[in-house]
Amino acid sequence: MSARFPMSGRGREGRRGRSAPKNGRQARQKRGQEALAAEQAVVIGGGISGLATAALLARDGHSVTLLEKQPQLGGRAGRWSHDGFNFDTGPSWYLMPEVIDHWFKLMGTSAAAELELTRLDPAYKLWTSAPVDVTQQYPASQSSAASSTEVRTGRREAQALFESQQPGSAAALGKYLDSAELAYALAKKNTSCTIPSERCGAS
Repeated sequence: MSARFPMSGRGREGRRGRSAPKNGRQARQKRGQEALAAEQAVVIGGGISGLATAALLARDGHSVTLLEKQPQLGGRAGRWSHDGFNFDTGPSWYLMPEVIDHWFKLMGTSAAAELELTRLDPAYKLWTSAPVDVTQQYPASQSSAASSTEVRTGRREAQALFESQQPGSAAALGKYLDSAELAYALAKKNTSCTIPSERCGAS
């Protein structure tokens, strides 16, 4: 499958009409962007990243061809149907919502205007099958049965779940979450920009 994104109104002609940069670094960035500018671009993969990249290229005036091996676009944001049942292939997680909203703002809209999100409670359920005798390939006890564990959203809920499974693990999880929070903040700060002249997180 291929999809084409025609050139938008913000082509190179529009960029030439902008005022001159105020310092040498901005001037070098602008010259570099113009030197790399091309009227045709090919993006391989029609998942979330590929679609986002193709849209930004088209927004900046490129003629984009997007190639996808599957019969439909979307990647993990797709849907699979079989025997009358529909299965979401993802996304199972909505990570870094600020970055997603930043992309929508680059496209002139917002995540709130374009997405209809529903918070799940519980977030998901884990199933554990009955114990199996690996030598006999049948349940070790006829009285054994599959069990499930509900996973809920939130730091307190996650720590309570860990503690119920392994006493003392809540504190270790807390340290991990603190470290993850720092990494998350650094990732947002350093990866939100897709265009050098635009500030990360700017509205």
